[in-house]
Amino acid sequence: MKRFLFGILSACLPLSAAAAEQVCAADARAIDRPTYQVGDHWIQWNGVKREITRISDNRIVLVREGKEYLYDLNMNLIQSYGARTVEPVEYRPPYQTVMYPLCPGKKWGGTGFNWFSGGYSGSYDFQAEAGQWSTYNIKTQDGRRLVFEGIPVRMTYTEKNETTTTTCWVVPELKGVGFCRSSNPAFNYTAIEHGQKRAAGGGSSATAQ
Repeated sequence: MKRFLFGILSACLPLSAAAAEQVCAADARAIDRPTYQVGDHWIQWNGVKREITRISDNRIVLVREGKEYLYDLNMNLIQSYGARTVEPVEYRPPYQTVMYPLCPGKKWGGTGFNWFSGGYSGSYDFQAEAGQWSTYNIKTQDGRRLVFEGIPVRMTYTEKNETTTTTCWVVPELKGVGFCRSSNPAFNYTAIEHGQKRAAGGGSSATAQ
């Protein structure tokens, strides 16, 4: 699977039918589900832009370097591209990074998740646990020092006895995943800015359900 995964991960998974999701306490400081709109965009540390261009049928289309990536309304990955194949990679169910509302100590995961790409397929196990609110800082290429606060999510992905460990910060200021570091460098990701460009006619929006 590693040869097919794209680094953002964006990076994490959905529940299997047998898995249980923890519920946040009423008084927990949690990150609620965002509302995404056409024109939402993110600038990565290397200057690459990711932008939402279409929202329809409970799906979000995001364009990065000329390629379209498909997400659900929680911005969990449905279809991506692998590092070594031109064929898209499809995740069934979607490849979830977070389970909203997200709060410290929340856990989710399960077994038997599936991916498909150009005649290849595989299954994997996944576990995730949210840590405590914390900050991290980024030095941009122009020398600025940026500080973000969020909840780190530590994820383990196992396929054929190979395990990848990734930690991603979910950051309200960046409207989603802002920073990921992984034992597989393909999963590393750093966003330094989120913006909103209003589409002509107001565009579409979607609140995660």
